[in-house]
Amino acid sequence: MRRGLGAAGFGRGGVWARRGLGATGFGRDGVWARRGLGATGFGRDGVWARRGLGATGFGRDGVWARRGLGATGFGRDGVWARRGLGATGFGRDGVWARRGLGATGFGRDGVWARRGLGAAGFGRGGVWVGCGAFRVCVGGVGGCGTIWGVDEVGGTVGSESDVAVAVRAVEAAGVVVRRCYGGVLERFDKGGGDFATGVDLAAEVAVRGVLREARPGDAIVGEEYGGGGGGRTWLVDPLCGTVNFAARTPLVAVNVALRVEGVVVVAVSADPLAGEVFWTAGSGAFLRRGGVDEVVAPGVGDRLVDVNLDPPFPNGASFRAARMLLDDAFVGRFRPRVVSTSLALAWVAAGRRAGYVTDGVLVDSVHFTSGIALCQAAGCVVSNLAGQGVHTGRQGLIAAADVQTHRELVDLVRRAGLEG
Repeated sequence: MRRGLGAAGFGRGGVWARRGLGATGFGRDGVWARRGLGATGFGRDGVWARRGLGATGFGRDGVWARRGLGATGFGRDGVWARRGLGATGFGRDGVWARRGLGATGFGRDGVWARRGLGAAGFGRGGVWVGCGAFRVCVGGVGGCGTIWGVDEVGGTVGSESDVAVAVRAVEAAGVVVRRCYGGVLERFDKGGGDFATGVDLAAEVAVRGVLREARPGDAIVGEEYGGGGGGRTWLVDPLCGTVNFAARTPLVAVNVALRVEGVVVVAVSADPLAGEVFWTAGSGAFLRRGGVDEVVAPGVGDRLVDVNLDPPFPNGASFRAARMLLDDAFVGRFRPRVVSTSLALAWVAAGRRAGYVTDGVLVDSVHFTSGIALCQAAGCVVSNLAGQGVHTGRQGLIAAADVQTHRELVDLVRRAGLEG
């Protein structure tokens, strides 16, 4: 060492710093900082920050932020946010949101939502937008918490098509589903062994927010919040496969369909955990993945057939889908599967399943309307359990990739006990 160095190689004009170094190699114009360094190498115009650094290397015009930094490197015009940052790096015009951010990076015109966001990133016009306030989940993949929202969202979206609105709605719900998947869920008993979770409610809130913003004059009927029909009615199932979701089984769907004067003109069924959106505007069926649309078509493939074992069972006195699984003829001709979500119908439309069988009265069903419309648009054979027109007679549903598969499934349903 050259001169004035202490026992540890520190001092004036030493190797570690040129002048004014303290006992630990820090001081004025040292290696760690050129001027005004504190005992830990921080100070004015230092390496870590140029001016006004605090004891932890933060302050005005520092590396972490340019001006008005607090003790944790956050403040006005900092790296994390440009202006009005709070103690956690959030505030006005920050990186996480542009204006009016709260303590968790949410607020007006933020990244998570555009306007009027509450403490959890929810509010008017935002991605999460909706009504009420309730606990969603704790510890999900994206972190979950309390959702605060509103009942009404005004405004329209110019010439945006109905199918574009529907896709945007399911994608908004998908954000909720992905964010909370794997978390601890709050459950709400619906009776008969059925339940909803806070995520079902939040996902429907998200869908309703998009629909109200884009189509304020339309009616909405949802699985969780109900509603009344009209000339233009949106049918919403925000989380089809709630039991799967609660059991951390990644087989769920978000379904949105638009019925106009009794005719389904738009249908969307999304797999939010796989990032896939199946949609139709009445002619042809499509899959959107990564922002790219491709035409889908049915096919027998590996002869996988899904059966739905969940109630209700209006034909239960003579037919239960579960009996099909005991039939050697069924197992010999097909490879049965039970995924317990209407996503399986979208898979029939896309050629991933040869068929699908369920009991139930499905007309205007929030669960099944989208999937049925997708199958019909893709060119599948769709009927009631007796092989007659869908939504007639014995009710229930058989959706098949082709005529031969449909004929075989109708026969197998009869073998399982369905009366003619």
